[in-house]
Amino acid sequence: MKKEYVQDIADRLIEQIKSNTAPWQKPWEAGKSIDVLPINLNTGNPYRGMNLVNLMSVAEAKGFTDNRWITYKGAEKLGAQVRKGEKSTSVHYWKFSEEVALKDEDGKPVLDKDGKQVTVQMKLDKPRVFFANVFNAEQVEGLPPKEQVIKPLEEWQRHKRAEEILEASGVRIRHKPGDSAYYRPSTDEITLPIKEQFPTADNYYATALHELGHATGHPSRLNRDLSGGFGSVNYAKEELRAEMASLFIGQELQIGHDPGQHIAYLKSWVKVLEDDPKEIFRAARDADLISSYLLDLSQEQKIENTQTSDQDIEEIKQVFLLRQQNTDLDQSVKTLNKMGKKAGFTLALKPSGEELRAHFLKNSEAIDPYVHIHKDGSIGLISNIDSPMVMLGRPEAVLAVTSAINPFRDAVTISSEAKNFIKRVQEEELKLQTSDFSENFKNLQAELEKQFKDNGISSLVELKKNGNQESLKVSYVGEANNLHHYSSVINEKGFLSIAYNGVDSPSSNTGSVSKHLGDITDASFAYDDLSVNSQSHSEEVISRLRSYKENGLGDSPQTTWLNLSKVAQENGFFARISDNILPTHIGEEERELQPKFIINYADQEQINMDVNTLIFENGKAVTLQKNEEYEAIQVTSDPLTQAKNLLTLVNAELNMNAKSKNTEKTYIDVGFGDKEEAKQLGAKWDGKAKSWYVPAGADLTPFEKWKVITPEESQKEQVSKRNFINVPVEEKDEAKQLGARWDRVQKSWYIPDGLDSKLFDKWLEEKEEIQQSPVPAQIDLDNVAPAMKDLIKNVEQQEEVIERTEKTYLAVPYVEKDEAKQLGAKFDNDAKAWYVPAGVENAPFEKWLPHNQHQIDLPDTSKSIRPEDEFKAALMQAGLMVQGDPIMDGKMHRVPVEGDRKGQFSGSYKGFSDGRPAGYIRNFKTGLEEKWKSNSVSFNVVDTARMRAEAAQNRANNEKRLEMLYEKTAQQAQMVYSVAEVAQQHSYLDKKGIGINQVIKLVPDPEDLPPGCEVKIAKTWQEAKQWREDNATKGIKETILTKGDLLVPGYNAEGKLMMLQTINATGFKGYMKDAKKSGSFAAFGELQNGKPFLIAEGVATAITLHEQTKQPVVAAFDSGNLLNVARELREKYQESKIYLASDNDHISEAKNREMGKNGILNPGVEYALQAANEIQGFVLTPRFAKNDPGTDWNDLFQNQGREQFHEQMKSELSKAKVLEQTAQIAENKLTQHTEISRKLEDQKVIDRKQDQRESVKMKR
Repeated sequence: MKKEYVQDIADRLIEQIKSNTAPWQKPWEAGKSIDVLPINLNTGNPYRGMNLVNLMSVAEAKGFTDNRWITYKGAEKLGAQVRKGEKSTSVHYWKFSEEVALKDEDGKPVLDKDGKQVTVQMKLDKPRVFFANVFNAEQVEGLPPKEQVIKPLEEWQRHKRAEEILEASGVRIRHKPGDSAYYRPSTDEITLPIKEQFPTADNYYATALHELGHATGHPSRLNRDLSGGFGSVNYAKEELRAEMASLFIGQELQIGHDPGQHIAYLKSWVKVLEDDPKEIFRAARDADLISSYLLDLSQEQKIENTQTSDQDIEEIKQVFLLRQQNTDLDQSVKTLNKMGKKAGFTLALKPSGEELRAHFLKNSEAIDPYVHIHKDGSIGLISNIDSPMVMLGRPEAVLAVTSAINPFRDAVTISSEAKNFIKRVQEEELKLQTSDFSENFKNLQAELEKQFKDNGISSLVELKKNGNQESLKVSYVGEANNLHHYSSVINEKGFLSIAYNGVDSPSSNTGSVSKHLGDITDASFAYDDLSVNSQSHSEEVISRLRSYKENGLGDSPQTTWLNLSKVAQENGFFARISDNILPTHIGEEERELQPKFIINYADQEQINMDVNTLIFENGKAVTLQKNEEYEAIQVTSDPLTQAKNLLTLVNAELNMNAKSKNTEKTYIDVGFGDKEEAKQLGAKWDGKAKSWYVPAGADLTPFEKWKVITPEESQKEQVSKRNFINVPVEEKDEAKQLGARWDRVQKSWYIPDGLDSKLFDKWLEEKEEIQQSPVPAQIDLDNVAPAMKDLIKNVEQQEEVIERTEKTYLAVPYVEKDEAKQLGAKFDNDAKAWYVPAGVENAPFEKWLPHNQHQIDLPDTSKSIRPEDEFKAALMQAGLMVQGDPIMDGKMHRVPVEGDRKGQFSGSYKGFSDGRPAGYIRNFKTGLEEKWKSNSVSFNVVDTARMRAEAAQNRANNEKRLEMLYEKTAQQAQMVYSVAEVAQQHSYLDKKGIGINQVIKLVPDPEDLPPGCEVKIAKTWQEAKQWREDNATKGIKETILTKGDLLVPGYNAEGKLMMLQTINATGFKGYMKDAKKSGSFAAFGELQNGKPFLIAEGVATAITLHEQTKQPVVAAFDSGNLLNVARELREKYQESKIYLASDNDHISEAKNREMGKNGILNPGVEYALQAANEIQGFVLTPRFAKNDPGTDWNDLFQNQGREQFHEQMKSELSKAKVLEQTAQIAENKLTQHTEISRKLEDQKVIDRKQDQRESVKMKR
């Protein structure tokens, strides 16, 4: 494209943006037909994309009011003439394909049945651009006068089309008081103020459609980049697209255009266009796509008198107004509409007084039953023309209508859009003489009809759009009109895939439709059976649920299920969990990554909702609508987020976007004795706020007897009024049965209001003292089962640790830092957060404590996602297999990658959560190495401060916990090692050729352990195995050793014993639980600063090196710990030469090369080199013949003898000497060069001063 053309448009628009006169910056009043969008006078068609924006801009600049444009020759054809001296405006056209003659394999033309040449559209490798010159109608003489071609729409007509677009989009809309209007990509949800807050209904719809424009950027729609926060370049670019699209849509629907807050983006827009003039072309193209996408959602065509009678228009108007004015009626219409769509029918509505009469249409013909929808949402059912009307509530009507329309269902229903897609693809196939799509689709239809005949499951074929890509989506609908969680997708090439768990997966049997359906039939039918029969979750499922253990963060499938089932119970709907049944073709590796369980939900009438939750092995979950796709970042382990996502979807399902007068919960003060009465009236329990509330939209009159309160008041009153009792732990079940409740905050049992306190007299002995200061009863460890003692101690110690944490971190916004500083707060440069120093009272800093920030009405951070989820998505994309949340503590973590064998860790990452989250990712197997930065929204100042404070506090608490845990383990290790005896003989030592060493000892007899030692020692390996299995079942963590195994001590650089390694007779190595292995090592010989020493991987290698070289040697235990040990020792012994005696995994390297693998090929050598490079050390590597199984210096000594060992050691030391000398020469040269450069710079300074003196002399 011509550079001058692009620059000219960009320059003009920049000036117009600055003066608020760019096309999308000008407001247009609703309800008026203002023909401002440019049209081509030759064709009558409107201009699109950049041409549209360009011509509107030119019209603004030159003062044209006529929106018609025409070429010079076009004007001549109409008998008109361009005035002399008028300048044209350039427009451009892209050509992406061209029509070419179709030829056969021999190069001869292909003719159709009439003997004419067959032509096909061929895609160009590189699109070509063409230019044309046009004139505005005001520049041309002799043109006919402009006619009013667009008829103004009435208010109800334009609002009806807007409602159709919003409803058809599938995007959830949430209304709440306030002035926030935004789209949240993570939940695919729009938030708007309530309708009554807008000046006019047109303003409401214009705002809603503007946010819907943003929603088209979702991956399931047009898939744009929606990252970046307010003030960022990305945010400005996206807002530019939405504003331009709002202009186009506002003109089409005649709802007007209000530029709103565009002033906030002026500078950003100007900068974007100055940096990249072509961005305006891309923005116009996207805006055109947005408006086309949204306008296509409305099936209602413009109402014209020539096509629609006045009577029809009046009926359409009455139907729309009845729905607008009656929320319950509208909700029932949406429910029936949704049912009809799944069954392949359309719903026809006609007004009947203050009711609506409806019937379902199949191929434009009405079928039974007829229904009357009343203002209160109730439905009158007429089975056939001779039957009386039966009045039903919405739930009963849903079941009755489903049964009535079932006999009329077709096996396969194809939407009109899908039919157009099929016709277009088949026409193209006919020209190209191919039939991949046609054959597969024909076979697919036949199989779907057979499936319907055999199993009663019908199919709905719809067009699926993802950006510019189109395909067919086949959904499966059961006899109860329930939409299955599984679906099929077929693209224009006939390629089949399966959509399950929200993700398209290529079928293993794409060549055979019957086999493809076989891939999903079992799973789909099994799922259908569960849904239709409403089976309760079985004990087998619950048992499997419990079999998954909690991870380090306390997450598991069971904890997630308990959380969500409780949320369902508290909000008045039902939850049922079952196994997530997968298609049979999925491989084991992919199966492991899939969710393990699925939760289905039903309303109070036991009608299944199109909402479910998928639960993964690590306890993470994602809640979605059936057949909805999701991204990795939506999967979360946070209970509050899980609950919020569930309630959002369920609310959308139950309320169908209904607008109610009261859009917020109303909390009421209900005593325990009144809870049943309040519950029957419709009150709900808020588990988080610990208070009863009246749901949004409900009439408050029946609840007048109870005082309206805030959740905070409820909690304070509850604590102050509670009658606390002192219940020993062994009597808690008895107290619970009598009705006592547990206060998790005060950690004490209490008597709920309405219960007779005499029942609890035995625990009321210290009543007054407890009520003044409720303190949880001390647990008597003598009365607790021995296996639980450690657990209780650990919990108490951890709580104490948090209280004793050195710093209390604060969420202080930048503008309030001086206030915090004056009160005594300090700033932590590493954590980038303010904190209260130890010993300073927290009370003056209460408003900045992180947990209080949730009460702040934060600015919109709706486009933000959890950094952990976003980082994990990047890690998974790089092939790293991370269980649970990635640990973002600024430290390197090793994890497996795709293709690793059990026990392999070929990936590493490092994550930082402070400020803008960032990280480092490396896949040693593929060679990938990259830096990562969060693309999420830049958080507002309050949110950023809160996140930093929480991250810093969690880090400090975790470090304290780990420090305490490591210290405890170190004490236990010292107790065991102190009573152990030196290993005089052991089969492993014999096998490795190692003599007696004072460092290596044997695990002692359990009778020899000192008092207070909690390590358990089994007398045989069979006994140890049984103990470990029992502990795994009970969830108990403790170190279990086996008497007679080798005992190797692990010290830190300061000489403190931190952990113990054990080695059994077969060579199997184990470590103490909860020990600090990182940086710990076993030392053979005395380390002295300034004297050389060696670092090896294993103990046997280290001892052999020590015995043969007479030098100090340390064992790092494994290659993954080499770098950590090297760092610790370099810090302490800065003057020493350090040699890393690496293992040589030469056989593994040969296999890796043969298989064409990348990344880490020889871990022993490469990890040693990495450590040596960091600490300026030298690597000594043993060499082996191709078929020699040896890998380390001990193997070399054992297999090839002392002479070969010393020969290779001498050779490696010589290489190290050469490297040292080379490095010294390079260092000397660098020093010399630096000195010369310094002298030259000094001379330049002297010369400049001399020149200045001479200049001054000359002036004098």
